[in-house]
Amino acid sequence: MVCPRPTPAPPAGTTGPAAARAAIVRAQRQLAVEAGIHLHIQSFQIKNTVGAVSLRASLNCDAFAAAHSADAHYDRASFVGLAWRPPREHVCCEIYGTGRGNLPGSVAQRQLLDSWSRMLPELLRFSSAHGLLAKIPEELQRAHRQDKNTAKKAPEIVADTAKNRAIARVAKKTAPVAAAAPAATVDLWADWDDDESRDPNASFLDLGDASLASLGL
Repeated sequence: MVCPRPTPAPPAGTTGPAAARAAIVRAQRQLAVEAGIHLHIQSFQIKNTVGAVSLRASLNCDAFAAAHSADAHYDRASFVGLAWRPPREHVCCEIYGTGRGNLPGSVAQRQLLDSWSRMLPELLRFSSAHGLLAKIPEELQRAHRQDKNTAKKAPEIVADTAKNRAIARVAKKTAPVAAAAPAATVDLWADWDDDESRDPNASFLDLGDASLASLGL
């Protein structure tokens, strides 16, 4: 008896927003040509973006989970991968000891890249490629580092979301404005009544050598 080999399922998802839109258009045309079904796409939105990453190095999942016990979980008996959800980030990380992992949770690609830039240094610190940290700015390395020396110096991470932008605008409008110092008042008649400082023989209108006739008066 000869059993046919199963056909592998096509990979799910696309490589980006443009590829996703192109796939929808191709499916729309194929339905119209082959099945006579005409569909109208009213709204196109991307609800989830997943990144596939590789450290190109081995990762010590046990040590990483021990250092990040509050936001990481690793149980070799139930799942071979490490699950890490850092606070205030758009994505979570599902990574294996081989250094390969997935980054689900974001909507836009820029959100994924923004979060990954802060998560990568901490993953490299527990990998066999920790020497690459010398090429990464210290500010990014402190974003999620868990140790006594940098826990208080870690910068506050603010996710670039519509909610956070609205909160920032409201805070800017309601921030107290320092009162401006009152402008100095200049008294034009301060010395007018001071007889000692004013020459009594001085003329109010000093025309010098000019006469009224020369001025046309």
